[in-house]
Amino acid sequence: VSAAIRPWGGDYGTIGFLFQNVDYGEIQATIRANNDQGYLDIGTFKPGGSAFGLGYAISLTTQFSVGGTVKLARQNLGEGLLQADFTRNTGGKDSAYSATKTETFKTELVAFDFGVLYATGIKSLTFGMAVRNFSREIKYIREGFQLPLSLRIGLSMNMLDLFDVPASSQALVMAVDAEHPRDYSEQVRVGFEYTFSEMVSVRAGYVTPADGQAFSYGLGVRQDLAGVKLAVDYSYTP
Repeated sequence: VSAAIRPWGGDYGTIGFLFQNVDYGEIQATIRANNDQGYLDIGTFKPGGSAFGLGYAISLTTQFSVGGTVKLARQNLGEGLLQADFTRNTGGKDSAYSATKTETFKTELVAFDFGVLYATGIKSLTFGMAVRNFSREIKYIREGFQLPLSLRIGLSMNMLDLFDVPASSQALVMAVDAEHPRDYSEQVRVGFEYTFSEMVSVRAGYVTPADGQAFSYGLGVRQDLAGVKLAVDYSYTP
């Protein structure tokens, strides 16, 4: 969920808010045990994650804009049952003992996104760059890791500008992004959006390399009703 406001007519920039949440559902919980199955069923747990963010962006000139977001990201893997089985000898006799306790596995950190947009002045050609999930390394239980830091640069342009077709009539925006994530191969993303009369948009995109995404499609409708701008968008991504 996200929202953006432009107070005082946007003279002092734009403020944005975001909330993200992921629910992995219930997962069966087990613990190792010395029985025929090799484990004990101890119920279920519900891992999840969330992020809250506050962003700000401003146009420094008619061609150059900058923006950034600070996010508080949290992850909760639920409670785990720790068990220690041991024997000890008392009075010449071995006795078995079992000690159990629970521990909550969760962590949080602050991360940053920031980016720039530059309108080149060549028709509608625009250049952009963004860095996402810049954060310190944290230690979770025994393993250290970082958020999936990524660097993305891209270009976009209304290709019909080359033929002096007014955007209010038709527009064909092409966008090309190159992204370098920390935990995956470099990706190239190509997208097209055809808009007719500033009302109906048809979209298509392609990502490579990708495990299962490849092509995506979309459709959007915009309308101004009594001064209120409404939009409905649908997208399909494998």
